[in-house]
Formats: sequence, C-alpha cells, structure tokens
Amino acid sequence: MKCMQYPKLDAYHVGYLMIFFMKACIISASLLEVNPFDQPEVVADKKKMIQLLKGSKVVYGLL
Repeated sequence: MKCMQYPKLDAYHVGYLMIFFMKACIISASLLEVNPFDQPEVVADKKKMIQLLKGSKVVYGLL
C-alpha cells in the first residue's frame, strides 16, 4: 500500500490533501460516467464503487 507523506501538518498541506481527494472523487465519478455534483448520481456512484470493490481482493472495511 502506498502512503503519502508530508513534511509537516499545516494548513497548506491539509488543503493540498483535501484538493487531492476532491480531484480523485471527481475523476473516479467521471470514469464511472456519474455526475459527482448531483446527489442521486452520488448514491449511484457509491453503489457502483462498492460493486467494483467487491470484485477486488482488498477491501478496507467499506462492506
């Protein structure tokens, strides 16, 4: 498993981490052809992601 390391935990690095995960969410939703800015679509995205994770060998306590 890969880890992200930051030299210190300050506002800049926490903000950078938040933007990173926001972009990851938007990209994964786009790949699943789901609008990440529409609540019914977000629920559909969660269901699709759970189905994808069920097929993988490693699940991190989501199911």
